[in-house]
Amino acid sequence: MHEPRPHRHVRLLPWIGLAAGASLLALSLLPASPPGRTAVSNLDDDYIAVQHILLAGDAISRPDEDVPGSVSAQYLINNHKWAAGSIPVPVAYNASGEPTGIDGAQIVKASIDKWTAVSPGTFSFSWAGSSAGGTGACGDIVQRDSVNTVRFVDDLQPGVLGRTCTVWPATGGTSAPLAEFDMELSSKVNWSTAETTPPGHYDLWSTILHEFGHAAGLGHTKDNSGVMWATLKAAQQKRSLTADDREGIFAAYPGAPPTPTASPTALPTPDFQRNYSILTPNVARD
Repeated sequence: MHEPRPHRHVRLLPWIGLAAGASLLALSLLPASPPGRTAVSNLDDDYIAVQHILLAGDAISRPDEDVPGSVSAQYLINNHKWAAGSIPVPVAYNASGEPTGIDGAQIVKASIDKWTAVSPGTFSFSWAGSSAGGTGACGDIVQRDSVNTVRFVDDLQPGVLGRTCTVWPATGGTSAPLAEFDMELSSKVNWSTAETTPPGHYDLWSTILHEFGHAAGLGHTKDNSGVMWATLKAAQQKRSLTADDREGIFAAYPGAPPTPTASPTALPTPDFQRNYSILTPNVARD
């Protein structure tokens, strides 16, 4: 485990995760604009952070320009992904805020295994065990510690199930590789890990699997059946990666073909994320 570093100044770009939208109540609670960039004296210590958020509720209509075209795949790939030298991406779990009756470590392990199984020769997560580290990449003042940490927190906004904050060096250009991620799960949600999710509860397995798609470098899909759809309804489960989810990770990290579906189609040119974030001027979109 790496020793924590002093905090590094970053540009914090809150990714509000509106590829499919969510309830108007949840949207009204999201930040209207991002904090400004902190002045720095050393560009080598300048990082950009972006937040990817899963919202609770029903999807709302998309803008017309985002309606899927004739291609079958609808995944979105972030500009910033992991470099080959950073793979496998280690994942640590801090159980300090874990709600009673939940085994978060078990779900984290299962989720990273599912994403790793898509194209294990070119992308994978690895289990790094328990950690006492925080999720500083999601802070108002972002602090990097070189540990990719998952934990429960009690200060996420109402309507937010979880968020994953990815960080890359500002000096690396529009396709700089990721340097770190942290994941936060709300401890105030009525979670369920049961085989059947009851009304009024949200499936933790589905939420964590979704957030690890962001950690891997995917955005929100236009396919509302996919794990990477931007919202999750109460009592809904999405515990298995769909063909679209698998094609997205395969396109981001090409390797062995993804598991074929009953009606396989050729992989289209990846559709890179656009129009779904609040950004400061003249910075790379993710």
